[in-house]
Amino acid sequence: MVRCAPTLAVLLILMVSAATAEGARRNYRLPLMDSYESEEEDSGGFQPSRLSLGLDFQFVPARFPNYAWSDTLRSNKEGKGFHLMLEWLPFGDFMGKLGIGAGIGAYQVTGVTGPDGATRLDVYPVQASLTYRLDYFANQILVPFVRVGLETSLVKQDGGGGSRSSWYRGWHHGMGVALGLNPLDGRSARDLDNTIGINATYLTFEYLRSQPLVPAGPANVSGEIYRLGLRFEI
Repeated sequence: MVRCAPTLAVLLILMVSAATAEGARRNYRLPLMDSYESEEEDSGGFQPSRLSLGLDFQFVPARFPNYAWSDTLRSNKEGKGFHLMLEWLPFGDFMGKLGIGAGIGAYQVTGVTGPDGATRLDVYPVQASLTYRLDYFANQILVPFVRVGLETSLVKQDGGGGSRSSWYRGWHHGMGVALGLNPLDGRSARDLDNTIGINATYLTFEYLRSQPLVPAGPANVSGEIYRLGLRFEI
C-alpha cells in the first residue's frame, strides 16, 4: 500500500484541480489546431459526436519474475500478449475524462527450462479499473492519464512433465500518455466520426504495477506491466 501512495496522491490532486482546468479548456484553443479547425469550417462546421465509450487494443511484453516455475526456479524471460479494454465515459469530456473500464487479456511466456524440461506459461487476466485522463483542450495532442483497479488472472503452466493451473488476485496502479491522432489528419478524423462514430483516435503507452491482494503462492504473476496500443473513443 505504501508503494502506491504517490500514484493515489497524484490522482487526488488532479481531480481536485480539474474544475479550474475546465474553465481554461473552454476558453483556450491550441495554436497547433488552426489547420484542423480550418478544415472543419470548410466542411460546414463539423462538430465531433458526443463521447460515451473508449476502446483500447494493446500489445503487452509479458514478464513474470515473481512466478514460481518450480520450487527453485524463477525466470525473467519475456513473453508477449495482448489486452483489450472497454471504458464507459459517463461524463464525456467534462472536467477531463473519467473512465470506468473492464478488460481482458492473454499473455504467454515460453522456453523456460526447469528441472523437468521446457515449460510454457499462459496468463488470462480479467480487470476492472478507474481511469482519469487529463484531457482539457479540444483536439489535445498529448493526454496523460492515471489508472487504478482490481484484477484476477487464470494462470496455467504446461510442460515439464505435467500441467497445473491456479488463480492470482491482485490490484494495479499506474500511469501513461496518449498521443492524439485527430490533429494530424483532420479530414480522416471527420470522416470516421461521420461514418462509424469514432470521435478520436490515439496511440497509447502505459506503465502499471500489479500487486497481490492476498498471498499469491506459486502463481504470483505480480510485477511491472508495459502496454502499447491504439485507442478509439466513440
